[in-house]
Amino acid sequence: MKKTYTLKEVAKITGQHYKTVYKHLQLGLLNAKSLTFGGTWRVSEENLQEYLNKIA
Repeated sequence: MKKTYTLKEVAKITGQHYKTVYKHLQLGLLNAKSLTFGGTWRVSEENLQEYLNKIA
């Protein structure tokens, strides 16, 4: 199973605030999936790497 990250984990990795990461998700800068309606967002390793390249 591939590693996935929560938005809070992505925020910690990038040194950003959780709300900034969530805003980037809403703007389409970060791709993530919610496994259930209203559930926790999960970011794949590939999507995390793409996001890191965009914000670098």
